[in-house]
Amino acid sequence: MKRTLLVPLAIAFGAVSGFHCAAAQKQTSPTHGDTEQRPFLSLEPAAAPPGTTLAAKGSGFRGDCGVRLYFDSESGPPLGASDVDRSGSFTARLIISEQATGEQHVVLARGLRPGANGCVEPSGNRAQTPFALEPRTSIPTLAIDTIEARPGKAVHVEGRGFCTDPRCSNVTVLIDGQIAAGDVKVSPAGTFSAAARVPATKTAGKIAVAAVQTLADQSEIRAFGELEVTPRPNVRREPVR
Repeated sequence: MKRTLLVPLAIAFGAVSGFHCAAAQKQTSPTHGDTEQRPFLSLEPAAAPPGTTLAAKGSGFRGDCGVRLYFDSESGPPLGASDVDRSGSFTARLIISEQATGEQHVVLARGLRPGANGCVEPSGNRAQTPFALEPRTSIPTLAIDTIEARPGKAVHVEGRGFCTDPRCSNVTVLIDGQIAAGDVKVSPAGTFSAAARVPATKTAGKIAVAAVQTLADQSEIRAFGELEVTPRPNVRREPVR
């Protein structure tokens, strides 16, 4: 009789133990709903060069009326801001500064709660996501404020995508192969602006405009444009009497 009772007791003990393990697992494991409530932030793209516009999306900011977004640290000026809807989600467009340097960064999102001065009080909701700054690969471009000019007149030219390294030279603007503006400084954003004088030319028509910069390895980068040169109008003189 003792032998026959051992099997039911063992089965009963296993069933009770299994029940307690399942109950403990249910209490310690987070539910899918809990995971969804945590603040979350994503970027598209997650890697790009300076000056790029990013699409930021966030969720899990329940109870917040807005959100501020920062580049690397909340101690700096906000990168952008957005309203938060009733579900705790938001979307925003952010522009990475042209002056940004380094490779590995983070973008932060801090929730905001209503305060005495509006939706400005920081909440406990916070999320961050990594962002990789890629090197600038854009081809230099040149823009001219007019398509038509006369010899001796100045035209306004602007360039983008030029080297900002101190070892790179300033820019020289050539019109029809002649120096029209020299020693033009490039801004930290890789841009320049200059007045270039159209040289004297005997023929009218389209002539080439180029912006030239020498890099640290002594190679050159160039951006090109075109200008329509019209000759000076003939001045009719009255005959001498």
